[in-house]
Amino acid sequence: MAMSNMGATVRVSQLVKSYGEHVTAVDNANFEVRSGEFLSILGPSGSGKTSILMCLAGFEVPTAGRIHIGDRDVTDLPPNKREIGVIFQKYALFPHMTVRENIRFPLKMRGMTRAQSDVVVEEALATVRLTELANRMPAQLSGGQQQRVAIARAISFRPPLLLMDESLSALDKKLREEMQIEIKELQRKLGLTIIFVTHDQEEALSMSDRIAVMSRGRIEQIEAPDVIYAAPATRFVAGFVGESSQISGRIAGTTEQGGVSVSLDGGGSIDCRTAPHDRLEIGAPATVYLRPDHVTLGAAGGPDTMAAKILSKSFGGSAVSAIGELSNGTRIAIRLDPEEAKSVALDDVVHLSVQPGQSMAFAAEEGGR
Repeated sequence: MAMSNMGATVRVSQLVKSYGEHVTAVDNANFEVRSGEFLSILGPSGSGKTSILMCLAGFEVPTAGRIHIGDRDVTDLPPNKREIGVIFQKYALFPHMTVRENIRFPLKMRGMTRAQSDVVVEEALATVRLTELANRMPAQLSGGQQQRVAIARAISFRPPLLLMDESLSALDKKLREEMQIEIKELQRKLGLTIIFVTHDQEEALSMSDRIAVMSRGRIEQIEAPDVIYAAPATRFVAGFVGESSQISGRIAGTTEQGGVSVSLDGGGSIDCRTAPHDRLEIGAPATVYLRPDHVTLGAAGGPDTMAAKILSKSFGGSAVSAIGELSNGTRIAIRLDPEEAKSVALDDVVHLSVQPGQSMAFAAEEGGR
């Protein structure tokens, strides 16, 4: 049996998960995952992302709502009846079993004969490139190899859905980046539907077809990574995904592109985009979310410019990260070309040019920016 086109559509409708009377971990979550799609659920600790995964896996019972995997309503089914593959941060490999026997285990539990499972196991081993290590014990493997065993075991019985909960967080940076590529290639090759829970935004941005960003139990936005990054729908998404500086100001007018011009409290002005649901009135306080890669050194007095004192510089290989301070004490992150950075010294006051229409403006929160 070829290991391809395994993924099912997943539909979550009005999902609520409460713990007691006062804690609502998931608050009316609604989303659909397409067959063969890689969806990341991204959020800080306590945002509700793991609670959604536990409800999907059947380890937690929803307080309300329904979960459909393919054409089955699995809301009330126990975990062993859902046929879902799950990979946790700790891979839970059986230490007394070889790689081959670890992969065979879920097949044995499903009543597959030895002859049948031999074919499936060898195919799974080849898929994750572990054939030569099939007779080793888990303790004899590297972290990346253990990860691949966990993946092979999880996909060996052709699950309609693969859930991954912070599955790469225990690996070092280089190995984590290598595994991100391997998992994405495997997902595309096999047509897997994957829901990947993570707090690591770089991981989510690089691996996902779409990202669901969560905060305080609610899904703030669900979109493709480039849309999440370039057009955040809420203040939380703008501040949580990617690096950004927050600058206070007031709405000075509108732009021809349908955005707004913001007069900054620290001097200067910036043309910004706004979220579709935001209605910003002239004179109203606003917060600008500015990406460091949208800021360059510029000339004094030009449009979309501001003056800043350079407080720090940090070499990062292909770019130099700097912190500038506006006249009102607001600090902003700047990304400079290494050659360009050589002309800037600490305590220099420079004029910064902002790419017009790239920053996002949101209504200021009451009592602050």
